[in-house]
Amino acid sequence: MGAYIGITGLSCTGKDTIADMLAGITCTRGVRVFRYRLSDEILQELARRGIPAESISRALLIETGNEMRAKWGVEFWRGES
Repeated sequence: MGAYIGITGLSCTGKDTIADMLAGITCTRGVRVFRYRLSDEILQELARRGIPAESISRALLIETGNEMRAKWGVEFWRGES
C-alpha cells in the first residue's frame, strides 16, 4: 500500500518544514519516504543550460517551468512521457 501527500503553498510558507516533520514521523514508524520537489527538476534543466545558481530567481524558475510544460506537456511532470 502506498500514499502520496502533496504540499503546496506560496513561497516561504513552510512547505519544506512540514515535509521534514511528516518524513520524520513516518520514518520512525518504518514507513519509507520519498521526497520530490518540482523545483529540483527545473534547477537541473537550468544547470544543463549553463545558468549559474546565483543567477536563478523565482521568476526564472516559474518561466522555465512553464516553458518545459509547454514543450513536453503536463505528463512530463507526472513521469508519464
